[in-house]
Amino acid sequence: MSVTWWEKTVEYNFVVNASTYGLNILAPLDGKVESAGDVIVGVPDKFFIIEFKREKNDIPTEFDKFQKGETGYEKAKKELDSVKKSTSHYLIYGEYEVITKEDNEEGKNKHENKLILNFVDYFDFNNIITHDDKSLYFKKGMSLDELHHYILRFTYYKNIPNKNGNAESSSGSSESLILAIDKDNNVQTIPVEYYKKMKNEFKDEIKKINDAKSKPILRPH
Repeated sequence: MSVTWWEKTVEYNFVVNASTYGLNILAPLDGKVESAGDVIVGVPDKFFIIEFKREKNDIPTEFDKFQKGETGYEKAKKELDSVKKSTSHYLIYGEYEVITKEDNEEGKNKHENKLILNFVDYFDFNNIITHDDKSLYFKKGMSLDELHHYILRFTYYKNIPNKNGNAESSSGSSESLILAIDKDNNVQTIPVEYYKKMKNEFKDEIKKINDAKSKPILRPH
């Protein structure tokens, strides 16, 4: 029997089962730009970025969100892949598996479809990350300073909204969310779009980072 589900199904499944990941999500993952400022200066002490996809076959659409497509993605990967490997930036997609259960009344086996969530590192789509203890997915995370630097570099390669609020590319708008998690594992969300709209304000910081990279390292004689 074929099963139909959507990206929102994956997101809903994540929210409903948040407690199994050690998280307290009290609302749908629908971050608002207006609240981002309060979250960023608030009490959360670790941050994660999450992108949801319906299934594995939808993952390549991520390339459309980058300037120059897959080339832009690969450039971002080269710079950021080693920053917080497999601990802070996830892509989560759904997959249905068939579970066989014995029906004691009829003496036959029953087959049920169950949606499972697969976690992959954003810059390593092919390798599923698995933990027997699901709370380990959200154990480490980024500090606020690390998040700021990471997003600064990440959005440098991505399409951003134009003055009318539309993405420069028809599929460039990102649905990525930042999970801000406090010491009690309460979760608030920030849309990555918040940072993208501030990209022009980051230009001076980006220039400083690039200038620092281009300077030769002076070694003592």
